[in-house]
Amino acid sequence: MSQGTRTQSRSLIETLRRRRMSNQVMATAFRALVVLEALSFLIFAVLHLGVRIPVGFAVVSTDRIEDAVIAEGLSGALLSLSAYALVRGRGWALRATVIGQAFSLVAVLVGIAAIAAGLGPSSVANDVYHRVMAPVFALSLVWMATPAGRAALQARAVGRRNTGARRDQGIRMIR
Repeated sequence: MSQGTRTQSRSLIETLRRRRMSNQVMATAFRALVVLEALSFLIFAVLHLGVRIPVGFAVVSTDRIEDAVIAEGLSGALLSLSAYALVRGRGWALRATVIGQAFSLVAVLVGIAAIAAGLGPSSVANDVYHRVMAPVFALSLVWMATPAGRAALQARAVGRRNTGARRDQGIRMIR
């Protein structure tokens, strides 16, 4: 093998390592984002029940909206399931995440439309939350539709499956 070929091989390997590291960082950040989304929806579902949450020197509260409790509760549950699948590296994580993100995007858009139509009370916190979450969900769905997004989320699931298989083989060898 010539010196030039070795240099090209090293360069290619280094590029692949950097790309893999970038995918791992993105996947980790995305998993954290989904966990935060799930928590925020569950907290807003509780707040829309009329519960006041004391936080240090202030109390967080919002208007009581029964329809929002249902939508945000379902979104929170789907996103929690998605977060579990992503964190544990389950093979169905990508599918669960697409469903959770898509459902939540629709719920947020319906919430924006209902508030705009005057069908429910409007508050600054609620309006800001809806306007922040809609693009977050839309961009998340776009990222998961890209090859890099799918690869980043599926790589962990594949790695988990292989690890489990090796662990099972090790147990069989011990018996």
